[in-house]
Amino acid sequence: MNLFLMRHGDAAVAYPDNDRCLSEQGLQEVDSAAQQLLKRKVHIACIYHSRMLRTQQTAEILAKHLQVKCIKKAAGLLPTDAVDNILRKIPTWTENTLLVTHLPYLQRLMIALAADDSLPIEFNTATIVCLKQVSGKWEVDFTVTA
Repeated sequence: MNLFLMRHGDAAVAYPDNDRCLSEQGLQEVDSAAQQLLKRKVHIACIYHSRMLRTQQTAEILAKHLQVKCIKKAAGLLPTDAVDNILRKIPTWTENTLLVTHLPYLQRLMIALAADDSLPIEFNTATIVCLKQVSGKWEVDFTVTA
């Protein structure tokens, strides 16, 4: 099983924060990222996203391109949430799974998962990191940037 971590596409300015949708740039970024995953022949079984609109839109675009039937809103993926909840769930997943979430959450999750502390990944909007397990530890397999 591979684990894919993604920051949502660029979001339009809006208030409240939960209602921020993807900007035109964000829509293009997510489309580009999805095309790159298609070129790599990536199969995703399920996409989880936070309750914020921009992550839902990002997940829906990816699902459309990659023909993913399982899209779920998940608790514990907001910017300031603790990563413990997801860390407990990851070992139960048996198929490729993608999480669409936010900063600084992604940085904290990478630190908790990465076998190598020296992996500074810059999660620009629509960046996707594919992690694979090697000897029980997660390592970066590849990165997709929009």
